[in-house]
Amino acid sequence: MPSRTSLLNDILNALPADYKLNITGTTDIQVSEEEFQEAHISGNALNMYPQALDAGARILFVSKTDEIIIPADKAVTIIRAEKGDLNTLMALVCRIFYADPFRGMKIIGITGTKGKTTTCQILESIYSSLGYKTGYIGTIGVFTPSQTFPPGLLSNPTATDIFEFGDRMRHDGVQIVFMEVTSHGMYYRRNAALNFHTAVFTNLSADHLDFHISRDDYKKEKLKFFKAAGANSITTHALFNADESEWTEFYDAVPSERIASGTVKPYTYGIKNKECDFTAYPEEMTGAGSRFRVYFRGNYLTTLSVPLPGLFNIYNALAAFACAATDGEPTEKTAQALASAGSVKGRFERVENPAGIQIFIDYAHTADSLKNLLTAVRPLTGKKLICVFGCGGDRDRTKRPLMGMIAAEFADEVRITSDNPRTEEPAGIISEIRAGIPKEFQKKVYTEIDRAQAIRDALAGAGEGDTVVIAGKGQEQYQIIRKKKIFFSDREEVEKFFRRSNDLPPQTRGVISVSSAILKKNLKLLLNDMPDGVEFMAVVKDDALGIGMINMAGSALNFGASYLCCSNVQEAEELRSHFPEAPVLILGERADYELETCVRQKFSLQMQSAVTLKKLHKIAEEQQIPVKIHIKADTGMSRYGLKPEEVPEFFRTAAGMPFIEIEGLMTHFAQSDEADKTFARQQIAVFNGIIDRIRQVHPLPKYIHACNSGGYLDLPEAHYNMVRMGTLLTGIYPSKVCRRIKINGEELESPIVLKSHISFDKILAPGDSVGYGMRFTAEKPMTVAVIPIGYGDGYPRLRNKGRVLIKGRSAPIIGGVSLDAMIVDITHITGSEKGTPVTLIGKDGSEEITVMELADYAGTVTITTEWGAGPKLVAGFEKQCGCKLKIKGLEDGAAILTRVRLEQKNPIADVVLGLDGGLSAEATDSGLFIPHGISLKNLNALPRAWDNPLFLPYDYGWLAFVYRKDKLTHPPGSLKDLISSKQKSPTLIIQDPRVSTPGLGLLLWIKQIYGKDAGQAWSALAKRTVTVTPGWSEAYALFIKGEADMVLSYTTSPAYHRLAEQDDRYGAVLFEEGNYFQTELAAILKSSPKQKLA
Repeated sequence: MPSRTSLLNDILNALPADYKLNITGTTDIQVSEEEFQEAHISGNALNMYPQALDAGARILFVSKTDEIIIPADKAVTIIRAEKGDLNTLMALVCRIFYADPFRGMKIIGITGTKGKTTTCQILESIYSSLGYKTGYIGTIGVFTPSQTFPPGLLSNPTATDIFEFGDRMRHDGVQIVFMEVTSHGMYYRRNAALNFHTAVFTNLSADHLDFHISRDDYKKEKLKFFKAAGANSITTHALFNADESEWTEFYDAVPSERIASGTVKPYTYGIKNKECDFTAYPEEMTGAGSRFRVYFRGNYLTTLSVPLPGLFNIYNALAAFACAATDGEPTEKTAQALASAGSVKGRFERVENPAGIQIFIDYAHTADSLKNLLTAVRPLTGKKLICVFGCGGDRDRTKRPLMGMIAAEFADEVRITSDNPRTEEPAGIISEIRAGIPKEFQKKVYTEIDRAQAIRDALAGAGEGDTVVIAGKGQEQYQIIRKKKIFFSDREEVEKFFRRSNDLPPQTRGVISVSSAILKKNLKLLLNDMPDGVEFMAVVKDDALGIGMINMAGSALNFGASYLCCSNVQEAEELRSHFPEAPVLILGERADYELETCVRQKFSLQMQSAVTLKKLHKIAEEQQIPVKIHIKADTGMSRYGLKPEEVPEFFRTAAGMPFIEIEGLMTHFAQSDEADKTFARQQIAVFNGIIDRIRQVHPLPKYIHACNSGGYLDLPEAHYNMVRMGTLLTGIYPSKVCRRIKINGEELESPIVLKSHISFDKILAPGDSVGYGMRFTAEKPMTVAVIPIGYGDGYPRLRNKGRVLIKGRSAPIIGGVSLDAMIVDITHITGSEKGTPVTLIGKDGSEEITVMELADYAGTVTITTEWGAGPKLVAGFEKQCGCKLKIKGLEDGAAILTRVRLEQKNPIADVVLGLDGGLSAEATDSGLFIPHGISLKNLNALPRAWDNPLFLPYDYGWLAFVYRKDKLTHPPGSLKDLISSKQKSPTLIIQDPRVSTPGLGLLLWIKQIYGKDAGQAWSALAKRTVTVTPGWSEAYALFIKGEADMVLSYTTSPAYHRLAEQDDRYGAVLFEEGNYFQTELAAILKSSPKQKLA
């Protein structure tokens, strides 16, 4: 479009005569559109004028009382409005400057709290189908026939933007414009220079009370839209939703003389109010849309079908139809257009999915709109209604508890999460929302700060016939955290969930999932199995054995758990943030520095030390906060606890401390999940003796508990009045010999499912061997499949045992499970091919592989069979460093960055792992991390200088060799040692650099380390090389046969080598010279309370 200019004097002369202006300076200036900016016209932006002058502004419009100082070197014209509103003046100036671009166009303005966007989009569908060129201005952007502009900060833009868009629309030949009219727009007079052909009132409820003083103040601004209707003798149609209790106030806002003269033509529409001009009678409402009959002043007019579900969309469609009808558009053509009207993104937007779940995304962000949304979807819900929502930060706080109350009242399950927290703490916002939820509804409420995770949790817990409503953000493509806007889409999160949940595409190695339905079924069985008078404590430590601590805790509380139980303060704090009302017991012994946190957070503590008890009471007394303790008696496990004879005196001491409340007495069995319970019964006798002695001198505490899962199953005499359950909650029995729970044919199931797929299949001839070490040899022709899951993923390193399920049949594992793959026999399973789904844990048809079965194959107990390499690495670190480590989340680097931003005031982690180089700049700018202070002098093989002190390169790309322990008692410690050694040993097998990644890695390493001497070093290494193979499999096979002392391994993931390549025959060495292919980074969070340890 050509640039527009206009003479200032011409603009001023065209203004209405009632504007009195005081002008200082020349008006003989050519004005260009770039000089009109919102900051220069909004009422609170006067302090921006120096920046405007520096940017080249030559004209300033100011109000009568504004005081400004113009530098002597600036030639500036000042136009002061002595009479009249400045923003209205600027709107008129913009209209004149752009030569009234809307002249000749009809503008339909929609105002109200809800329905503006959807009604505009329905109108756009109608009029486009009728052949009109249309434009739209509102929440979801600005649309012209030739261009689409993304959403801005304002649903109702400033006058400067409105008229600039109008100029573009005129250029595109637009005939009719649909516009959302907001209370902010009316307050700032942004629409003062527009003439509306139609004005529509949809509804009214409290909104934007962070800006408006009250609901009445909010309504006052909305009423101004109708006070202006018909101004300038422009004929205007005014439509009112007469089902709204306050609709008459909007009707009365129109000057009566304009109605009398016919300048304003009022119409009403509704469903309940049968006296309306346009009345709808709903006939059918489904999740796909609605059908309703329309009557005009009591006479049948037509039947409309709209592909938009919900009662409120009947209101929106009726308003749009009434607009077209009063505008003289033909009824049947309008009805046809409505039948194909598309849903508006983010407005009751339905998301199709393969699970049979009704999923709706909606912008509802007030208590009233959330209530209407949940009420609308209830008739469409076959089973359970789940609501996911949050409230924005730095906005109206009064609506938070109201929205919490509404969600809890109208939904069966509520998941409170973050919206746009802005500069507020997400946990604080969530607490304010939850404060409005009545106590009787708290059990169905879950909290999760991470919105993406909250959506995933809701979908994972939903099944066919359920409805999931995701409210608050609608079609927004961002999330505002602090002052940074990051990409986020509710719809995309839903679509990502189902992409992960469907049968795996070939590029995905495997997915582990947790079935919320099975988890809840297990809890229901346990509850029905539990004797009267016995409460249960949910032990959710160590991430609930892979189920997820928060997921398990929330489910357990919903099914009546009286207590949550964990093993450290970090877990307790995370539980408290999600379940602020639930009591939490921390097992074990607490360090002195943790006691103050425990008192402040009101955690209950296991207690067995007189010294700790004294310190705890001192802190509690200083803070004037009583603390609950559970005294632990050691009845024979010889771990934590007081000796039996020490308990009564300890009890008396604690009872005499005013800020200590003895809530529980506890012990732990050393023999609860074995067939022989002799020792366990001895412990029960000792514990009963302790109880008797205490009873003689003091009332017993509220809770007496001794049983873990095994004890609950087989030691009913030790139930007392509370049991601690951990393993059983996950649907896994602690051992084979424990009692099984079966009620009405229902049994416990493991909710964990592990799936993969066939990545490759082939036919073996008799004599062909399989895998490393040739541990399986085919005796006849057979078909085998490669499954891309191995011990590097945490699967047990089985050899010729174990099975997977394919097409409902067992496929035995043959050979050894390798780092990232296993081979199974599929000779008997017809139709199996690349891409066929594989179940490693879970059900397939009538067959099932349980966690217990997998544990049997691995020769371990059930609770040590955990998924992923993380637990192995963590255990090694803890043993080496003497501290406890907890993995708090497994996500991609970008998701981790988002999460730590949200949690930086209440951190749940100390260290971030897995940031790739591409994120280093963003992570540096975030200010979330501190320098690690570790020397990188040994990383001299880096391909570039690593000079960022915040991030520590680790893991990927180290040089590793596997060696035979019978040949090398002291393997070389570095590449230089290997090359320069004068001994005959070690001999090597390496892979060809031309066709093998490990071989190429070795060659590049030598080049990087030796520089110009690389050729000489390679020659020296070649003298030690027994053979060069084309790949790793061939190299390792020759190594197993004993043809060399060492074999070049992968040049990635040394942690796996350290932990997985070690046995009686073989070891692994990692050479220190460098990490040529390094991409992974670690960093310490600035908010970590344990920075030194981190």
